[in-house]
Amino acid sequence: MLIPALTLRPKLIALSGLTLLLVTGASAQQEAKPEKSVAQRVNEAIDLGMEFLIREQDLDGSWRFHSGSYVSGQTALCLYTLLKCGLPKDHPTVTRALLYLGDNDDRRTYTLGCYLMALGAHDPVKHLDLIEELAAQLIEAQTQGFSYPGGHEDMSLSQYAALGLRSAVKAGVEVDPRVWRRLLEFTLKHQEDVHRGPAGFSYRIGGTINGSMTTAGIACLILAREQLEACGQYRPKDARKVDKALKQASDWIAEYSDFEHNPTPSVETNYQLKHRRHYWLYGLERAGSLMETEVFGEVHWYDELVRSVLDQQGKGGAWGSPFGEKQPNTCFTLLALRRATAASTGKRTRQGDLYHTKEKGAAVRLRAAGDVPLNIWIDGYGPKVIETYEWPEDKGLGPRVARVEYLAGDRVIGTVQGNVQRPAGGLKLAMQQHFGEPGQYLIRARVWLVYPGESLEDKVPVESPPMEVRIDEALTPWMREYATDGGRNLLREAPKDVLSSSDLNGGWAKKHAVDGRMGTGWLCKGDDPERWIRITLEKPLRASELALCPATQALWETRTIGSATRISVSINKRRATEYAVNPDPKRKSILDLGKQHRIRQLEIRVLESIGKGAYKDSVGFAEIELRLNE
Repeated sequence: MLIPALTLRPKLIALSGLTLLLVTGASAQQEAKPEKSVAQRVNEAIDLGMEFLIREQDLDGSWRFHSGSYVSGQTALCLYTLLKCGLPKDHPTVTRALLYLGDNDDRRTYTLGCYLMALGAHDPVKHLDLIEELAAQLIEAQTQGFSYPGGHEDMSLSQYAALGLRSAVKAGVEVDPRVWRRLLEFTLKHQEDVHRGPAGFSYRIGGTINGSMTTAGIACLILAREQLEACGQYRPKDARKVDKALKQASDWIAEYSDFEHNPTPSVETNYQLKHRRHYWLYGLERAGSLMETEVFGEVHWYDELVRSVLDQQGKGGAWGSPFGEKQPNTCFTLLALRRATAASTGKRTRQGDLYHTKEKGAAVRLRAAGDVPLNIWIDGYGPKVIETYEWPEDKGLGPRVARVEYLAGDRVIGTVQGNVQRPAGGLKLAMQQHFGEPGQYLIRARVWLVYPGESLEDKVPVESPPMEVRIDEALTPWMREYATDGGRNLLREAPKDVLSSSDLNGGWAKKHAVDGRMGTGWLCKGDDPERWIRITLEKPLRASELALCPATQALWETRTIGSATRISVSINKRRATEYAVNPDPKRKSILDLGKQHRIRQLEIRVLESIGKGAYKDSVGFAEIELRLNE
């Protein structure tokens, strides 16, 4: 039985190969129930944060934060974060993100920098050609520092470019030393002009000094120095300037560090102080790791960082802010906790069993671990089963088992033969199951036992309670298709005008139904009796297939918006045709238009819908796609 993944709690993923963080902290107090060590809490926080990011991935493999401005920026950052935190490189989340990034061209500096870091973290040899191409695009946009491209250069974008280019160099790409020299000179101009004492950096020359830009300045200087030294072009006068700048920036951090805000001494507004806090904390990790120091002055930056964020993680695993921003803030915090800039140290042990029967006195107890495959086994039997079915001569050795049937819902997924000639004892009678679809399943075992002294042919079934498991790592064909469907969508690039009977609000406006992104969409108002959307093209398109992606919140959240179940489609103002629509929020509806049409106008009306929650009557689509099947 497959349970809708929206309504049940997420599982705790078992991630092998993560790094054991060496954290300085107070030892666990000796109590009846010892407190968790700081290292344990950090590792658990990283796992929970990773779970959040995995759940937040949209149907097309992207992450939706600021996808209107950056088609791929948040996706590249999330992918890099998950890889640095130890998510397996062949995990479906990784595969889907790579497919999406490869299918969506985004040349903005922020995206290119994060994308290069992600490719370097994934497989720099495999991706070398693409890394060379992206690095060339990044370098082409440089003047002195880096801009969006277009507009003014700034320290934030320059550090992302520097980090991306450093990943390219590590992969084997040659970067002209002039790129690093321009970056070094650009960065020095952004430090406040102080002869002695602390001196921070600003976003733009002469701007407000703050913590996140000071750490960005440190990163850019060290990366530029590193690369210029490698090619023998780091001069003595460069060293004097950079050494002084780094000393003054370090002193600034020592004096102004604040782990609850982005330190900005000259500004007192909450917006400026809180808006970039997590970005500042990740910057602090970069600065500390690149400078190879655990302290700035008397500030033990990693210990203070850990103390400041552990208790502020939400129950869902995210770190937010007064402005939302859960996806980027969670990335920045995970990278800081994981010390992503520093070299890895040691290996973290795999977590224990993920699932077990929780009901006391259960007739049969189960355990399970893994994902794809999922390992399931018998963990033991309840007292009443032992009392009833254990043979006198087998005292203490358990009942005699003929076979075990494992079920998902009401479907038998596997059978393991026992041996009625002897007691089962501690036999696990285990099986492996490869689920083909991600989601949550109810697993139970039906154990066929033999009564003491009775015919070995007479068998009695005893069942375990259902045990809920979650499967994340099944990579289905539709997952791959959705990540690259954008290239087949004829509407994505076509000039068009869009009208609707109503829009729920600006965030769910009609334009989002044809913007090429599944993380946005159109919803009508709940009291709209018409519920239609109309697309008029400047030039007709030939198409034979209509694909409708359901409007979604984050896929793991309880759904509070409606889902269309029946629609009508009118082409070029002709008589409408009715279609049934799949209300599953994780599936597209693919509608055959019967033949190739030369489409100038497309109108879709929602005739029937289902839903519950505050916006159950607000229905619409994340994306409307037209395709041509030759």
